[in-house]
Amino acid sequence: MQFGEILRSVELPETWREMIAKLCTASASEEDHEHERVRKRRDEPDAQQKRLNSLFVKGYISEKELDEEMSRLQSERFNLPVLEAKDAQKTVQNALSAGETLLDMADYWSEATPEERRSMVWRLLKQEGLLYDLERHTIVGLLPNAPMLPVLALGLEATEM
Repeated sequence: MQFGEILRSVELPETWREMIAKLCTASASEEDHEHERVRKRRDEPDAQQKRLNSLFVKGYISEKELDEEMSRLQSERFNLPVLEAKDAQKTVQNALSAGETLLDMADYWSEATPEERRSMVWRLLKQEGLLYDLERHTIVGLLPNAPMLPVLALGLEATEM
């Protein structure tokens, strides 16, 4: 019942679609900056590897020193994050679809069977995304799936949840 109350308390403004599109586009822009930063960090070990090969060929370092440095560079590359490229249009479309679904779920919640309600919760939230306080018998947190995050953030903003 508490989850149903949360769904009913989601209030999206008339211009929610435009707001979600702006939010997702801004988020995609931030991700682009992060991708560029990681790409530059990945280029550094490659440049060092070229310099080391040049030093080895010219005889300035031994094969053992080359192997040690190559191992270090390989380890450094392995520790760098690998970011996947996301399509901004697809992200916006997924968030808008999630918003439409959320509005439909709120209307349907009171008529749904327990199995249908459970299915709705799993569509909205990550696995183990419902944080429940057993002592107080209340929901204390929600961890939504990525497409639901901007919609829930916008919809619950006015409720101070």
